[in-house]
Amino acid sequence: MNNKKQWLAFPLGITFLLLEVITNANQSVLAQLKPDGTLNSAVKTIEPLKEVIHGGTTKGANLFHSFQEFNISPGTSVYFANPVGIENILTRVTGSNPSQILGKLGVDGIANLFLMNPNGIFFGKGAIVDVRGSFTATTADRIKLGDHGIFSATELATNNLLIIKPNALFINSLKNHRSAITNHGNLTVGDGSNITLLSANVTNKGTLNAPGGVIQLIGTKRLITRGNINTETLILTTKNLTIGEDNTTTINQSTLEGLSGNTNLIFQAANNININSLKNQTLNLADGHGQITFTADADSNGIGNFQMNRSDTIKTNGRNISISGANLILGNLDTFLVKKGEVIAEVDIDAGGAIPPNENEDTAIFTFTVTEEMPIENLSVQFSAAHTYNEDLEVSLISPSPLNTELELFKEVGREQNNFQDTLLDESAGIRIDSVNTRPPFRGTFKPTGLGGLAVFNGYNPKGTWKLKVKDHYPGEDSGTVYKAGEIAPWGKADGTKLIFSRPTTYTSGLITLNALNGNINVGNINTGNIGGKILLNAVGNIYTESITSPAFAFSGTVKNGGTVSLIAGGNIFTKDINASSRSFEIADTAGDGGNISLTAGGNIFTQILKSESYSESKTGISGNGGDISLSAGGNIWTHSLSSSSVSIPDSAPGVAKNGGNISLTAGGDISTEELSTYSFSTGTAGNAGKITLTAKNGDIQGRENKQIVPVFSSFSVSKSGVSGQGGNVTLVAKNQITNLNILTWSSNSKSGDVDVKGLGNLLIENTNLITSKKVNFRNTRTGKVEELNVGEVGQSGNVNITSLGNLTLNQSRIESDTKGSDPAGNVTITSAGNLIFNHNSKIIGSTSSSGKAGNIHLNIRDDVILTGKNSGLFANTEIGSIGDSGSINITAENLMIKNGAGIGVNSRGSGKGGNISVQASNLSLNNGLINAETAANQGGNIHLNIQDVLLMRNHSRITASAGTDKAGGDGGNININAPLLVAFPQENSDITANAFQGKGGNINITTNEIFGLEFRPQQTGKSDITASSELGVNGNVQIKTPGVDPTAGIVELPAVLVDAESLVAKNICDVAVIRESSFVITGKGGLPAASQDVIANAPGLVEWVNPGENENTVPVVVSQQSSTEVSSRQNSQRLIQQAQGWIVTADGKVILTAEVPTTTLQTSNFIPPSCISR
Repeated sequence: MNNKKQWLAFPLGITFLLLEVITNANQSVLAQLKPDGTLNSAVKTIEPLKEVIHGGTTKGANLFHSFQEFNISPGTSVYFANPVGIENILTRVTGSNPSQILGKLGVDGIANLFLMNPNGIFFGKGAIVDVRGSFTATTADRIKLGDHGIFSATELATNNLLIIKPNALFINSLKNHRSAITNHGNLTVGDGSNITLLSANVTNKGTLNAPGGVIQLIGTKRLITRGNINTETLILTTKNLTIGEDNTTTINQSTLEGLSGNTNLIFQAANNININSLKNQTLNLADGHGQITFTADADSNGIGNFQMNRSDTIKTNGRNISISGANLILGNLDTFLVKKGEVIAEVDIDAGGAIPPNENEDTAIFTFTVTEEMPIENLSVQFSAAHTYNEDLEVSLISPSPLNTELELFKEVGREQNNFQDTLLDESAGIRIDSVNTRPPFRGTFKPTGLGGLAVFNGYNPKGTWKLKVKDHYPGEDSGTVYKAGEIAPWGKADGTKLIFSRPTTYTSGLITLNALNGNINVGNINTGNIGGKILLNAVGNIYTESITSPAFAFSGTVKNGGTVSLIAGGNIFTKDINASSRSFEIADTAGDGGNISLTAGGNIFTQILKSESYSESKTGISGNGGDISLSAGGNIWTHSLSSSSVSIPDSAPGVAKNGGNISLTAGGDISTEELSTYSFSTGTAGNAGKITLTAKNGDIQGRENKQIVPVFSSFSVSKSGVSGQGGNVTLVAKNQITNLNILTWSSNSKSGDVDVKGLGNLLIENTNLITSKKVNFRNTRTGKVEELNVGEVGQSGNVNITSLGNLTLNQSRIESDTKGSDPAGNVTITSAGNLIFNHNSKIIGSTSSSGKAGNIHLNIRDDVILTGKNSGLFANTEIGSIGDSGSINITAENLMIKNGAGIGVNSRGSGKGGNISVQASNLSLNNGLINAETAANQGGNIHLNIQDVLLMRNHSRITASAGTDKAGGDGGNININAPLLVAFPQENSDITANAFQGKGGNINITTNEIFGLEFRPQQTGKSDITASSELGVNGNVQIKTPGVDPTAGIVELPAVLVDAESLVAKNICDVAVIRESSFVITGKGGLPAASQDVIANAPGLVEWVNPGENENTVPVVVSQQSSTEVSSRQNSQRLIQQAQGWIVTADGKVILTAEVPTTTLQTSNFIPPSCISR
């Protein structure tokens, strides 16, 4: 029984105790076979040149032998007897001389053979090892069997022979550090068995043959191997391993390249692995399925690097490769293999001839006679012909009867003197022959133009007569010839027109794994070809790479998924472009999914373009999902652009695109990027866009400005003619700043994605646009043209949520969630634990241009809201031509300030209703600010202002709910103001209006303790007005209330007994007037009521002049009093009644109350009582 692969590698911690011993390979044999008498070993000569070793000591399946000398002379044979039940034969040499094997060594059976000589073992050129089991040669001085068994060649008294098999549990002890094993012979074991050479110094220049097994060469100090090696797995282990072409290298480049591609290569070094300068700058390993593993620092003590020239390349031709060490310094890695299909048969045309046949015939038929019978895997057509003059040649291939399938190869091709110089038509070509993009003569390989291509013949039995139909549309004007192989053509001897049957070209790529266990990875370009190999890089320190490509693409069949790319670094990651896309072209059935890309760094990440797309331009136009892209850094992230998309753009039938992938960036510091896109785009059905998530908990998110058509962050789903999925959600988390970003989350006919922004400190959003629906431009990658897409005509716009744990400032930024269809626009909600400031044209837009309702805007701010700058503000309005209603705006804040042209609007410019505005604040200040709920042709919106302290209006500010601004119908809206103090400046023209054109004026209800500077007027003037008028309809109502004011508070009721005022006044004041030029000025009339809560009597009071002689009649002053502060604009009268603000006295003594305070100059009255004239 053979133990074939149970003991592949000896523990390096023990094998590395050995030092070199120099063995003279040419020394004479000191002795032959000499047992030492310890284990009953015996030698029997059965033929003159053949000896058999028998006897020994048996323990279970183990047979132990012991020799003082063990040598085999040239031309002689020594075989170990293999008793029944024995699986392992262990032989030691206890003398002081090395063993020289110059003849044949074998086992008469299938047992494994172990040869142990601490002084060295030499296999000469004529040496042959003939063992059907496994063979191990070692210079160790002992083998430990299990935990307690020992088989020693130096300390015989300590032996403890057990029945335990030598397997992965045994330990080799190497004490003679100068010992060596050298092989110049032929060591061969049976199929599936192993060869192991273990010493301080191992040199192999002979043949090692272990088919299907393992060859393990362990030179703990030095290892050199050349010669021929045939095995399934080759393991090389030494202290420092080198690959090159000089005599000191561990293994030559040529030896390594000569190994079978199915051989697993495991190269291990306690310290370094170095690849010296390579011939042709490439280590080109044979293709196959053998694994390739390089391990430096195999003893894991942190000392040992893998190093090669940066300009060199390791090419594995489809095989997997893994490299590890303390540090890795690499050139380029390429695991891609293109294996061109083997030609099975070439069938020449039966005969050439003229095209056209004559001036009266336009079509010539040529034939191929195929005798082979086989299923067609890949068919190509070579066309050799000359043709002149017109672009009118049409060529088709017709399969044998009874199928008679006809495929167009090309048509309408040609110009004067155009030659088809052995032109090959094959599906692998990237371009077609046509009259626009190609020019004669036609040399090289071109793609057929017929639907399905030459693959339509796959699976056919080709036997029979094939036809080549060549049609000339102007036979009377053209001339030409189709050539057979060997005929003379205008360009020389023609290779001829023929059918080529072959096996299809295959593509293979291997996996790449790099591990830097104690340092950095520095590598050039990494390429796994076009079938999406997996790439994994892991470093304790930094990772530096050039471009990494692991895509998948094909022109036929089903395309595989793009490869997975994963980079993990304890330090920084620096990489250029990474491509893990899957792309299908022409007749390919379906594109696979884009591969996932993951970069994780303890420090910073710097990268350029990362793509994980699924793209289909095939006949079916079916694409897979975009891959996920994830970047996570303890420090900063800097990237150029990331794209994870699903795109389907077929030639004819509507395509099907699946979902875009998710993009996630998480940084402990800042995030800086130019473009992020995850979308699904199709001419037919599109899937959902992916999610975009950026988190910079202790830093900022910054977009670098560019001139790309597609905005910086785009997460959209677009179908040109079919159904689209939802736009992806975008989440941004930053501590202090989000700047220079354009964010789109739209869908052509489904719901756009939501945008969620969170500030962990005082957050500034600057030069940033958040747009969940709009008209956009998209570049069609198939045509190269920019197409305009009207996004939002059907689907619902997304919502926007912004939260800040501190202050929130928007500077030159826009949040837009509009609708162009019947679904409502999205809502915008902002929550801040500090202030909210809109600067420099910053705005929120939740508009509608169709029948859908405009979006709502909600602000919940702990401190102040400041809207400043022209065009800044909050707008949930409707556009011209729309029929949807405006949205609502709700604001809760400590103070609200709207100034310098900023505004709040729920106005309707279409035919829909105006929206509602609700403000809850301690103070509201408008300085050239606007609160607008106007409509063009429908009912004005409603405005509710609940202010705890002061509402201040300055410099042309307006609060308006007017209707009919387009000189159309609609009633004015309602304005409700509750503020203890309402203040404006009369001359600054700040207005509160609820007017109408054809409809009824609105209602204005003001509850306040005091109003300063604002006056109710029938129509607007150049002063600060309150109006609710209608030009053609009925005026509205204005009601001003002062509730909660107690006029009796602090006032003492007068006593019932009044003071005799007559006794206090001189009966004749003229006496004093004459002496002192005194005067008496009337300042009042009537008298006070008995109590302050009583109404003043309406009876006019009369004050007569005192005359010394007689009383004279005087003119009374009449004053009209209104008992209520309510002022209404009555429906049955256009006259306005309001509280008197002053009075004037006419020439005849009448007192007239006025609505304005008259301007007067105080002066002494010149009126002299008649009775004083005589004085």
